[in-house]
Amino acid sequence: MLAGLVQTIPGLLSLGLLPRFFGVGGYKAALSALPPGSEMFLAANNSAVMSGAPEARHGALSGLLGLSRSLGLMSGASAMSILFVAVIGAGDVATAPIAKFTYAFKITFAAAAVLAMIALGIAIWSRPRLQNIALGAPRGPTAIRGY
Repeated sequence: MLAGLVQTIPGLLSLGLLPRFFGVGGYKAALSALPPGSEMFLAANNSAVMSGAPEARHGALSGLLGLSRSLGLMSGASAMSILFVAVIGAGDVATAPIAKFTYAFKITFAAAAVLAMIALGIAIWSRPRLQNIALGAPRGPTAIRGY
């Protein structure tokens, strides 16, 4: 999970920066770097969530994972679109100068990278707790504190 997040962050940053300097080639390079990291994260995250549930609940949990992924995708895409338009500024977006578009593109993907960094911090912080639960440590207040 951590490796996927670590790879996703530079992918997001390069998607915001490389097209400005290298045009379509930079966009293609950034797009080739981003999906493997995000897919590694999703696969590891799903495995971690599913391993903590009883086998009888795997079907329901799988459905909830799919639902949460879809809701996250829709709300995240909407929020990033709102951020993009807000950075461009008031007025007609269709007539905005290209410089505003490139700046908004850079800021939007920088914000996505910051969110991925926050997710990485949360994953690192919660890692000892997940290991304790996986090893059969008690599931009470001691498991919550990570001891």
